[in-house]
Amino acid sequence: SWSKEPIPKPMLLTHEKSLRKDAIEMFKHVQAFMGDRPVRNREPNQVALEVVQRCWDPALGTTMRDEIYIQLCKQTSSNKNVTSCELGWLLIFICLNFFPPSQKFYSYLQGYITRGTSG
Repeated sequence: SWSKEPIPKPMLLTHEKSLRKDAIEMFKHVQAFMGDRPVRNREPNQVALEVVQRCWDPALGTTMRDEIYIQLCKQTSSNKNVTSCELGWLLIFICLNFFPPSQKFYSYLQGYITRGTSG
């Protein structure tokens, strides 16, 4: 569920040191876009663009894509700040416009979105 603190390690298991570092940085971008972390000299759309560009990198395969989706699920789950939560959902939809999750993660994300947008 939602956290004000940065994550100490990736949400998904990875043994690649560079991916671990990227995942931790990506979480900071998620927090920045959602307004949960101060941002200096960058607009939210610039932060979103950085997220999309990083996850769109074909060299990373689907690992970083699934990582960003699970981070966004975490930050939109039990988030009591309405604006922050809405921005998190917006970033989910922005990401979905540019890249899908892996086949392995697809059904989880589909279920999360269905539960989160119904009612």
